[in-house]
Amino acid sequence: MDPQIIIAALAALGASLLTFFTGFGLGTVLLPVLAVFLPLPNAIATTALVHFINSTGKLCLTFRHTSGPILLKFGLPAFIASYFGAKLLVLTQAPKLPMALLMAVFAIVDLLKLAEKFKLPKTKQTLWLAAGGTLSGLFGGFSGHQGAFRTAFLLRMGLSKEALVATGAALAFLVDLMRLMVYQSSLNLCNNSCQLQLPITIAATIAALLGTILGSKLLKKVAIRQIEILASIMLLAVSLALALGYI
Repeated sequence: MDPQIIIAALAALGASLLTFFTGFGLGTVLLPVLAVFLPLPNAIATTALVHFINSTGKLCLTFRHTSGPILLKFGLPAFIASYFGAKLLVLTQAPKLPMALLMAVFAIVDLLKLAEKFKLPKTKQTLWLAAGGTLSGLFGGFSGHQGAFRTAFLLRMGLSKEALVATGAALAFLVDLMRLMVYQSSLNLCNNSCQLQLPITIAATIAALLGTILGSKLLKKVAIRQIEILASIMLLAVSLALALGYI
């Protein structure tokens, strides 16, 4: 079997476990792994499809706990903003230096747990949710890094663990749906298998779904901070390699 397929599958398996608990991590880990052996726009499109299918599976397992009001106030702006983020990716063809800087920023956010230190004001909560949804959707459409901002806001809403996981899955589903539609429209993914690298996509998708199922079984047992640190260090390393032209 192609080593690239094995590497992608293992990355997706581990990342989907992380994602189940935190609401972010699958794209953070899988994107830089795929960027090592795929052109960056192709890696982003492939990651988007894997992320979308995984979000769908996660949503099927948890949908009954989804918060409708937050889905509307945060999710609708995120859905709309993700269109513009995805269009920006297609139009700019993902210049490497800005993408590297973006990856590094999110790695630092994860490493320093800056999202958890953010305090959502109690007044004008709807406005702040709309702003957070817009920011999350814009970055989600552009690079797939939507989860850190999404989690920063959702953690301040007093949701139960189950509602946090379910609502995050629903929001990820919406953003992934929009960006995949844009990528398909602009890159013609369905009729160009080289864009998606189908063997890698299939292997990563199956592995990610397996990780989601395992995560649902281990929700109360797994400590994830060490995994977050490793993922962030890896992202920093890849962002540096991308900026220096090694990738």
